[in-house]
Amino acid sequence: MFNMAWLWALVWISLCMVLPMALSQRVSSLPNRCYREPEPASCKIGRPRYYFNVTTELCEYTRNTRCSGRRPTFFSTASQCMQRCGCRADADPGPCDGYSTRFYYNSRYRMCTPFVFGGCGGNFNNFKTFFECQWSCRPGFFSFDSDFEF
Repeated sequence: MFNMAWLWALVWISLCMVLPMALSQRVSSLPNRCYREPEPASCKIGRPRYYFNVTTELCEYTRNTRCSGRRPTFFSTASQCMQRCGCRADADPGPCDGYSTRFYYNSRYRMCTPFVFGGCGGNFNNFKTFFECQWSCRPGFFSFDSDFEF
């Protein structure tokens, strides 16, 4: 007879082995450019730019320009920032207990995939419809060939 205590111990050991690997893959799934901090506020004010804030997992607005020799951290548009960084975040159901079907862009499979959203929190890779997700994260997905006829 298999003891339930052994079964739970086996489950916990498995989780302890798999969870760190899963979290490390999530962190490394974004391009290096998404992890760079923006230049300090003492830099010259320039045209509007966007950068990916790893803590909030959002593309944020700034008018600072590069003032050191570092590689640029900015994107010209919010959609460019989202496509390169925000759409690569894993699905995050959030801390609430609601049940709502949403879509996130699965960068591994290059398509939008449904997931269960709890109703609060989460990240920016969270869309109400499949088409909204595809439109935001795969802008060329809906473009038509020149041979297309109505």
